[in-house]
Amino acid sequence: MKLYGIGDFSKLIGVTQQTLRIWDKDKRLSPSLGRARLPMKYKNRYR
Repeated sequence: MKLYGIGDFSKLIGVTQQTLRIWDKDKRLSPSLGRARLPMKYKNRYR
């Protein structure tokens, strides 16, 4: 499983880093490793 930083993941899915942060805040999408760990890491389940 490959993990992506917020910048790489935002480019991969075509949204801004700010959008990912808003989605995290609204609990629509959360980092794979949780918010307590920085930097945030996301996984692409569709690749």
